[in-house]
Amino acid sequence: MSMLDRYRKTGGFFQLVSLVETCPPAKQEKFLEVIRGESPAWADAIKAKMLDIQKIYSWRDETLAEIFGTLQ
Repeated sequence: MSMLDRYRKTGGFFQLVSLVETCPPAKQEKFLEVIRGESPAWADAIKAKMLDIQKIYSWRDETLAEIFGTLQ
């Protein structure tokens, strides 16, 4: 059974994205290598969906103000 088989259910892709993006950078790279070995398309899609600080800084000021305004 491949690693990706358990994530090929409804909502599994987003669970995997969440898992990868919350890991430390070294572990993220290892996860992405394993995923790329099984499915380069999934690895590319996960990389595109992951949030990072550069992506967040690229958002409009209004969007950031709305998000930070709801934080406690």
